[in-house]
Amino acid sequence: MLDAVAKMAEKDIGPLVVMDGEELVGIITERHYSRGVFLKGRASPTTLVREIMERNVTHVRPEQSEVVGIISIGDLLKSIISKQKFVIDELVHYIHG
Repeated sequence: MLDAVAKMAEKDIGPLVVMDGEELVGIITERHYSRGVFLKGRASPTTLVREIMERNVTHVRPEQSEVVGIISIGDLLKSIISKQKFVIDELVHYIHG
């Protein structure tokens, strides 16, 4: 787990996909770490990723084994906010001429 947290910090990201060779077997996030290790008083160096990772990961197509990306709730929120900002800007422009 310590290596996974170090990789998240190095890349400034919250999730990591867990692979077994070419097969996607799970995902580990900062939330898994905080709830499964930190809050339970476990030690990062002795806790294995497979002990706390999410194994039920939905991907695009069952026949597609290659991981090409990941979408987080943050990504979705940024997209929604961006679209709403555009609409608001257009309405303000329309109202003020």
